[in-house]
Amino acid sequence: AECCQGDRKYERLYESRIKTEKTNASRLKAHLLPFCEKNRIHDIRDLYRREIIGKYIIYLQETVKGIDTAKAVIKTTKAFLNWYDSTQKSSLIDRNYIEAFANYSRKLGYKQRTTKPFLSDEQCRQILATKIVDSELYAMIVSHLVGGLRDIEVQGLRWRDLNAKEGWVKVVNSKGSVARYAQFPKVMQEAFSAIQRTRLHNTLGNDYVFTQSSYGVRNDKIKMFICKIVGVSGRDYGSNCLRRTGCATINYECPGLGDKQLGHAVNSRVTEMHYSNPRDFRNINRFWDDLWASVKAEGL
Repeated sequence: AECCQGDRKYERLYESRIKTEKTNASRLKAHLLPFCEKNRIHDIRDLYRREIIGKYIIYLQETVKGIDTAKAVIKTTKAFLNWYDSTQKSSLIDRNYIEAFANYSRKLGYKQRTTKPFLSDEQCRQILATKIVDSELYAMIVSHLVGGLRDIEVQGLRWRDLNAKEGWVKVVNSKGSVARYAQFPKVMQEAFSAIQRTRLHNTLGNDYVFTQSSYGVRNDKIKMFICKIVGVSGRDYGSNCLRRTGCATINYECPGLGDKQLGHAVNSRVTEMHYSNPRDFRNINRFWDDLWASVKAEGL
């Protein structure tokens, strides 16, 4: 399946494999090689010894910030050692090797995960109905809430990537450096049109929708906006809260559209799913168009 990155096309699965190989190589270079130098390990066969693996796990505990990162490095190291073992005539893996890696998650600990908050359907309607002077701020809010776009994706939006006629936005600066497409309903179109009207003589200055100065304090302003409109505050009530709210709102009425709303499983290396046809967004656009029409009718 084809996808895009910038203005070029490539085979998605092939490109993903190259990216994964580069990531794995950088992890080994940044963590495994310094460990070997520090402990004077010159023979790769020593890395299959239980006591060396134990030392490596402790080394990662002390040097790597973040439990998830340390676990990812261990997985990469184990995959590398398994690959090297497969190239040997006689296996280097024994019971001690298996047991040494068996309990590394418990040794490193577990990241405390909490449920992230999102707003109610009524609060979602309140946000859409609120009129503010700062047209760029409102467009950012709508992009997160309705478009399901991440911070970095909003920052990289260009006028040339907007297609109001077909109802989609091309997101070039997406997660994983893989371009994707997102919905572009009428509420987003009107918010972006307001930006054009506020700029002198309708000249945009550059191809990017949002100016760097306006985007520098984006999340703080969004948090203040949410606090003022719906009366909730905290570090979790920012742009990602709006994304979760949009997902929950559409998924409640139309089960299954929540993942597409957020752009999940678009270019997954696991499921190999993607969507880039404007028809894929018709149901999402229709939902938000109906909701927006209802919000405007209530405000009349």
